[in-house]
Amino acid sequence: AADICANLTLGGYSDWFLPARKEIDEMYQNKSTIGVFGSGDYWTSGGGSATNASSFGFTNGTHYTKSKNNYYNVRAVRSF
Repeated sequence: AADICANLTLGGYSDWFLPARKEIDEMYQNKSTIGVFGSGDYWTSGGGSATNASSFGFTNGTHYTKSKNNYYNVRAVRSF
């Protein structure tokens, strides 16, 4: 997920990254303003190991550590 974001070029920008836990918390708090979030989990950066990674549930606002073998949503962000 982090590589997808780091290698993304979209809208003429190439400085995308996978949001950290704090950043995805802020996105969750403002999801109605930001819009276009699917239900389910999104990968986040940090909090991982060789086999697990951090994710965030947009259905209920909860952080999880889950197997990297799972498929979840990815939401790339940029600094501003």
